[in-house]
Amino acid sequence: MAPPMKQPLVPVQKKHGVIRRASERRPMAPARALAEFVQ
Repeated sequence: MAPPMKQPLVPVQKKHGVIRRASERRPMAPARALAEFVQ
Protein backbone atom coordinates (compact mmCIF):
# COMPACT_ATOMS: atom_id res chain seq x y z
CA MET A 1 0.00 0.00 0.00
CA ALA A 2 2.94 2.34 0.62
CA PRO A 3 4.61 2.00 -2.83
CA PRO A 4 1.38 2.40 -4.87
CA MET A 5 0.34 5.49 -2.91
CA LYS A 6 3.73 7.13 -3.39
CA GLN A 7 3.83 6.45 -7.16
CA PRO A 8 0.54 8.23 -8.02
CA LEU A 9 1.47 11.15 -5.78
CA VAL A 10 4.68 11.81 -7.71
CA PRO A 11 3.11 12.07 -11.20
CA VAL A 12 0.17 14.05 -9.83
CA GLN A 13 2.45 16.73 -8.35
CA LYS A 14 4.61 16.85 -11.48
CA LYS A 15 1.56 17.20 -13.73
CA HIS A 16 0.13 19.98 -11.56
CA GLY A 17 3.43 21.86 -11.69
CA VAL A 18 3.57 21.67 -15.49
CA ILE A 19 -0.01 22.92 -15.84
CA ARG A 20 0.60 25.77 -13.40
CA ARG A 21 3.85 26.75 -15.11
CA ALA A 22 2.20 26.80 -18.55
CA SER A 23 -0.73 28.87 -17.21
CA GLU A 24 1.60 31.36 -15.52
CA ARG A 25 3.88 31.58 -18.55
CA ARG A 26 1.01 32.44 -20.93
CA PRO A 27 -0.10 35.62 -19.10
CA MET A 28 3.52 36.56 -18.44
CA ALA A 29 4.39 36.65 -22.16
CA PRO A 30 1.74 39.29 -23.09
CA ALA A 31 2.35 41.19 -19.84
CA ARG A 32 6.06 41.49 -20.66
CA ALA A 33 5.34 42.61 -24.23
CA LEU A 34 2.94 45.29 -22.93
CA ALA A 35 5.49 46.49 -20.37
CA GLU A 36 8.14 46.86 -23.09
CA PHE A 37 5.69 48.65 -25.38
CA VAL A 38 4.76 51.09 -22.62
CA GLN A 39 8.42 51.86 -21.93
